[in-house]
Amino acid sequence: MSRKKSRNQTARPASQTKNERAAAPRNPRRWLKGALIAIACLLPVLLAYSNSFRAGFTLDNEYIILHNPAVQAATSANMDLIINHTYWWPTSESGLYRPVTTLSYLLNYAILGNQQNPFGYHLINFLLHCVNILLVYLLARRFIHGAWLPELIAIAWAVHPALTESITNIVGRADLLAGAAILGGFLLYLKSVEATGWTRIACLASLFVITTIGVFSKENAVTLLGVVILYELVFRREKNTLREVTEGCVAIIIPILLLLYQRARLLAINPAQPVPFLENPLIGASFLRGKLTAIAILSRYVGKLVWPASLSADYSFNQIPMASGSAYDWIAWAAIALVLVAAIFLFMRNKTAFFFVALAFIVFIPTSNLLFNIDTIMAERFLYLPAIAFIACLAFAIRWLSERSGIKALTPIAMALIIACLGIRTWVRNKDWRDDFSLATASVKASAESFKTHMALSLYYYKNDPGRNIDAAIAEAEKSLAILKDVPDNKSWVIPYLNAESDYRMKGDISLKAGQSSTGGTSSQEATHAYQRALEILLRAVPIDKKAGEKQRALEIQHGTPESQIVPVATPHLYYHLAQTYLSLRDANKAYKAALYARALAPGLSETSLLTAQAAASTGNINDAAVALMVGYLITRDNAFLPRLNSLYKSGLDPKGCGLASTPNGPILNSTCEPVHAEICSAYADIIQIFQWNLKQDIADQTKSVAIRDFGCTVHDLDAGKRIQEFP
Repeated sequence: MSRKKSRNQTARPASQTKNERAAAPRNPRRWLKGALIAIACLLPVLLAYSNSFRAGFTLDNEYIILHNPAVQAATSANMDLIINHTYWWPTSESGLYRPVTTLSYLLNYAILGNQQNPFGYHLINFLLHCVNILLVYLLARRFIHGAWLPELIAIAWAVHPALTESITNIVGRADLLAGAAILGGFLLYLKSVEATGWTRIACLASLFVITTIGVFSKENAVTLLGVVILYELVFRREKNTLREVTEGCVAIIIPILLLLYQRARLLAINPAQPVPFLENPLIGASFLRGKLTAIAILSRYVGKLVWPASLSADYSFNQIPMASGSAYDWIAWAAIALVLVAAIFLFMRNKTAFFFVALAFIVFIPTSNLLFNIDTIMAERFLYLPAIAFIACLAFAIRWLSERSGIKALTPIAMALIIACLGIRTWVRNKDWRDDFSLATASVKASAESFKTHMALSLYYYKNDPGRNIDAAIAEAEKSLAILKDVPDNKSWVIPYLNAESDYRMKGDISLKAGQSSTGGTSSQEATHAYQRALEILLRAVPIDKKAGEKQRALEIQHGTPESQIVPVATPHLYYHLAQTYLSLRDANKAYKAALYARALAPGLSETSLLTAQAAASTGNINDAAVALMVGYLITRDNAFLPRLNSLYKSGLDPKGCGLASTPNGPILNSTCEPVHAEICSAYADIIQIFQWNLKQDIADQTKSVAIRDFGCTVHDLDAGKRIQEFP
């Protein structure tokens, strides 16, 4: 029997009573029909995503999964870490709290044993998407009638290429889980207001569970409440009593309150880092300009749905310019105004179409930057659920044309062609996600004005065969810096400068090595030029780093931390690289100062002490070099310092040769040897200064006690440590 209805009967009538539904006879072939429909819906999607299962750990996947120790073993300790930290831990603490999503990575990594094999992660993502496809079909079937129209809508939505960031990108799983919660939760709500007795109780309990899973997977799942309210306003039925509606809303509200409480509790302990301006330039705009820009960006999203030819994984500064009243801005605003007018028209003529448009807006609003600024200015993953409305309205329009033209086959033929085109584009887009290089290359083409896309491509060149690719890495790094050149220090970011400096220093090292293996002087000159450009870049980054430290300090004061308890904040790698670059340019004194500051910022890293010793030795002060090595050894207990110490002792610091004693387990320091004893006390003096500078007075006091008790150092010796000075 055809499902086709007249235009004003698009929505399924809700007048059918509960008793009539209960009395409806069961079709013995119901499950077979359902299975065939599921296969028909899922097979085209499998074809479109058949090349996605070997895509690697690109973008955020490396930090959120591979570098996250909490997902690498199924232990109670790791469970506590996941529950008691925000989503980006241990990289940083953010305003995102998604423990269910992180637990799903734990399932893949530790329980299913996928570890660093991406196939299992992609399989879970695909299965979740399949669940959502069936939920979209059930939703469309409930509201839309027409031969195979719900199935075609579900398939067309499922293969839309704008969805690839949520499916092929592994960490897009948060969107899949939240989408399942919103779609499944809404269907459960509809079932709950229609059911009675234990069936209704089961629906409400399931609604509570799925909402809990959703909101703890991704924050935008809270919009399920808005979807329910929207439905009641648009399709208000007298049969739905206030009690039934209220109970359904309560089942949704309780998990939302739990999320808000847990998130507030964690952020009170570990405040979230502010969103960088370069990730979302709307943060630096005035209120009016920011909102006008956000409205203009809505038209970009609509454009991605209508014509998904150009897709990008990044839209950072300066890909999307701020609204300035340009012709493009007015066209964008007019397009959104046209959408609003169309929505009003649909409300009067086709409430089902209006419901889908309004649903898209509700689920999209938390990520739109209209209510509040989020951590990105634009991202295609935000279209995962709103794309349903686009496909549904497209199907409505095609069916309307079919009815007007009298061509009954127009709807299935047109939808089939659309599905084929979208599926092919999705298959092609999946190849962009294969690895960092393919993704960065595609992103540079689609977002050529984004500093981050060029930085990502430069980083790939630097990491992979730098001897051959270093010039390409430098070219991309310079494009990234050119985009950032006019950004004020307090809004910029150190990392692009560190990456560019690394490229130039690598270029210098390669040129210097080539010059040493030949008789020409050209390579040596190229090396010097490369090191000088590296130094220029680092010195440009220093004021940016200082402004970042000031912002962090102001943020801690705002959170109630006394100024006297705020630890100095700076980027250790910046000053470490400065020391390396100064050494390459043979400016040993500045290298030593930069290395000392880097060591003070990160004393637990062996590299900072090793570089400090190298810089000290370059100044000709072998004794300071030995003390620097001793500092590193006493803090880290890294035996790699001992051979270097022994080498210095043999150069004349230890004329008696008593510095190191041989044992079955290897050489150890002989603290009774006079030069060793003196260097131990000098090193402890420096360590005490480092701990005091980092506001760890308790550790400094313990260190002083150990030095006096175990090594006989005097108080006078321990008060003579090097005073730490901020790098100028």
